[in-house]
Amino acid sequence: MIAIEPIGCYFNTDANGYLLNPCSWANMDSAWQEAIHWMAAEIRSYLGESLHSLWLRGSMPRGFYREGISDIDLFVLRFDIQARWEALSFAPTLKEKVHQQFGLSANIELMQSAFRKDLATAYPQLAMIIKVQSLCLLGQNIQPDLPKYLPGKNWAIHFRWLEADLRTFEEQTVLRSEDIRTICKILLRCGFELVMEREMKYTNDLYICYVAFSKYYPEQASHMKWVLFWYLNPDSPDEKKAPILRLGRWLLEQQK
Repeated sequence: MIAIEPIGCYFNTDANGYLLNPCSWANMDSAWQEAIHWMAAEIRSYLGESLHSLWLRGSMPRGFYREGISDIDLFVLRFDIQARWEALSFAPTLKEKVHQQFGLSANIELMQSAFRKDLATAYPQLAMIIKVQSLCLLGQNIQPDLPKYLPGKNWAIHFRWLEADLRTFEEQTVLRSEDIRTICKILLRCGFELVMEREMKYTNDLYICYVAFSKYYPEQASHMKWVLFWYLNPDSPDEKKAPILRLGRWLLEQQK
């Protein structure tokens, strides 16, 4: 059993309150640096000239990676697609190759989106992710071209898809541990997005999301704590379905 630990923090801000990007190669240990470089080369080889840039986000470039808990969150911008945000199919193959090459195990999330010159206005949530939460691994680093961002409800990224995510989760007849981890992560971040404007701070760290949510909704704090625990311990997934759906629907009601 993995215990809940107080891991994570709020993003720092400058003197005017704008969010600062904490991502750096220096926050990763040498074994993962080597593996990330190797993955970048594999992705470039696979995508070829369609690749505009490759990015790493999440806990690893911020220095909060935990073996067996954290995911490797990669995404690419591409010249040749119209998608706003979708999964790339070769993530499982990449995961297996990394395990074979380096003996490292982690769930790899590999997403893609279309590159646009007007990214900041066309896809503002993605632009914010790039500016504040990501490390450029390959290609053109567009971070200097993007505006600065203040914390606020405009960055409620997960709430935008929550209803559809809950519907997909409810309709699944066979639940896997990774399905539980995915929906729990979504609920924890939606919980924070519900209170972000009141906090006027930003984080995507799950423990901090839970703490901030509990401050404003103490009557729901125990339910969100279970969601955090289930993210860490996603075994027996069928038993968790009903309470997860209840909290998800409650979150939707608060957002209306």
